[in-house]
Amino acid sequence: MIKFAKILEEKGYTVIFPEQSGKEEQPDLIAFKENEETAVEVETFADHPKQVLRNYEKNVKRGRKVIFVVQMKALRKESERFWGRKRITR
Repeated sequence: MIKFAKILEEKGYTVIFPEQSGKEEQPDLIAFKENEETAVEVETFADHPKQVLRNYEKNVKRGRKVIFVVQMKALRKESERFWGRKRITR
């Protein structure tokens, strides 16, 4: 997660790690650039497509773009089946 935050910072984003306790679920990272807010969700398990969808919806409802970071090949393949193949950076 820290590695991805550094990549975003190199691209001109300001990155924060929101507190993960409390009523509202928060993304793993939030990246800010100009007037855009982008949620970053790091996915670690391949067997929870409903959670992935919930993560997407909660962020879109808040007006954020959403990036999913997938690190394992098996999870990447499962994510591609769920979302379709979009721009995936290795």
